[in-house]
Amino acid sequence: MKTQAQVVVMHGPLMMGVDDFAHLHGVSKTTAWECINGTSKNYPPLKAKITGGGKQRVYITAEAAAEWRARLADR
Repeated sequence: MKTQAQVVVMHGPLMMGVDDFAHLHGVSKTTAWECINGTSKNYPPLKAKITGGGKQRVYITAEAAAEWRARLADR
């Protein structure tokens, strides 16, 4: 009898707020904001988008989060 290997796929939301990004990546909200502002000394910069309209929101795409995680290994 053949056994099948289990594949575990981890994924996150396609877009997330700064609080969610910080929680999912184990950094503080302050660190996440420093990465967005490009002022963090210990972490790479993080690309974020700002929504238009009356109530502006800052969010991070899954692609930007993946790029950020990939740059962690370079430090």
